[in-house]
Amino acid sequence: MRQLRPQILLSLAILVPLLVPGSSFAQSGYQYSISLMAGLGGTFNSEPASSTVAETFVRDDQAEFGFQVNFNMEIDRGTLFGVRVGQYDVELSNNGLLGLVSLPVKSELTYATLAGEYRIPAGLYESGFFAGLGYFAVDGQGIFENDSGIGLTVGTTGDFKLNDRLSLMIEIAVNYAEMDYLQFFVIGSAGFAYHF
Repeated sequence: MRQLRPQILLSLAILVPLLVPGSSFAQSGYQYSISLMAGLGGTFNSEPASSTVAETFVRDDQAEFGFQVNFNMEIDRGTLFGVRVGQYDVELSNNGLLGLVSLPVKSELTYATLAGEYRIPAGLYESGFFAGLGYFAVDGQGIFENDSGIGLTVGTTGDFKLNDRLSLMIEIAVNYAEMDYLQFFVIGSAGFAYHF
């Protein structure tokens, strides 16, 4: 399948939320927020199902570094619509002759998700739960074939208010993608959100 370029994903992250009408401004007076986050991600179910020779898969023996940009819009009290765009490093490998694994090749997992989120005040922070759909793509780096697919995302967030406009964001997400190279990808991220 053809892979979306990161520029297209970033454009979607900015434009789609602006097209969704909001019913009211947030109780804090700010309806939108943008977050810049970094974190670690890894897969725990990436071995290919078949035992054919040279079956490609994403290695699951280590966590990889990446980044994510979130754009949230409050559409009702405690209810948000969010777009997440991110990119994480992955290592591609394959099963060679006699089941031996070839040397891994550094690659990238790029994704964009659309999700609804529910927030609950919890003292010094707000806790949230989100679920939605996403597009995931792994770049084959010219050696392996590109792989992409539609998937699901679920996760939890913590929004720790630092001042009137800034907060510390922590997020854990589990993503499922219908791809040959990987199925489940877990991401833990932290960063700062600006509310406006």
